Amino acid sequence: MSSPFEHRHRSAARLEGIELILARRESTAAFMAEAFGILTAVPGVCLSTLGPGSTSMLNGVANAFLDRAPMIALSGQIGTT
Repeated sequence: MSSPFEHRHRSAARLEGIELILARRESTAAFMAEAFGILTAVPGVCLSTLGPGSTSMLNGVANAFLDRAPMIALSGQIGTT
């Protein structure tokens, strides 16, 4: 079941012509982005949080680099103050 937060993001992405696919783990997202890049020749994009999320995404990013797959990996954190 999707949350209202997820629904807002999906709706905003659709307005811009972006298909948003949520992955349960960052490593899975990175491998999905790599596969998308290989199959379509359009860079796949994956997002993660800083810290453990970025570390988890690293294997997929390294694999994409070695396969020369077009991929964009973004990692960041939003302050909560």
